[in-house]
Amino acid sequence: MIDAGTLPSLIGASILVVDDNEDFLELLSTTLQMCGARTLAAVSVAQARAALEAVTPDLVICDLVLPDGTGTEFLEWLRARPHKVGSAIATVAVTAFPRSFPAMRVDGFAAYFVKPVVLDEVCRSIASILGRRAISDLPR
Repeated sequence: MIDAGTLPSLIGASILVVDDNEDFLELLSTTLQMCGARTLAAVSVAQARAALEAVTPDLVICDLVLPDGTGTEFLEWLRARPHKVGSAIATVAVTAFPRSFPAMRVDGFAAYFVKPVVLDEVCRSIASILGRRAISDLPR
């Protein structure tokens, strides 16, 4: 169970979550929303690319194994985009296949998590990447 009082504040952050496991996608999106983030969801590389044509999120969380490509291929595509529309977006990797995608062979991601993830740790890592503080640290 997650203690919402100890979650970091992600108020105002926009996060694109890319994962073909719809249960994980929903759980992670809901947790991020509990932190105050706005979330967008995609279940494939194609959907993620289409989403990025419409909006520029503050951060992307991307599974490394997707039905139409890998998270590393998606990151390469993202980094090739102009600065204002993608190349500077912080990206976090998640995978259920650490043997196929070990952390030491996955470059360019701001953070790396192996499923099953500890959701509050993911949220704290995202807050750190975005320079946010814990809700309990904010003035009341």
